[in-house]
Amino acid sequence: MNKSLTFRLMNEEDIDDVLEIEHKSFATPW
Repeated sequence: MNKSLTFRLMNEEDIDDVLEIEHKSFATPW
């Protein structure tokens, strides 16, 4: 259970990184 929760948190961070990269590549104002 602990392992699953940790994986989930890491996954959310990865998603945030991907979104940030997408925003930068599309040069969005926000």
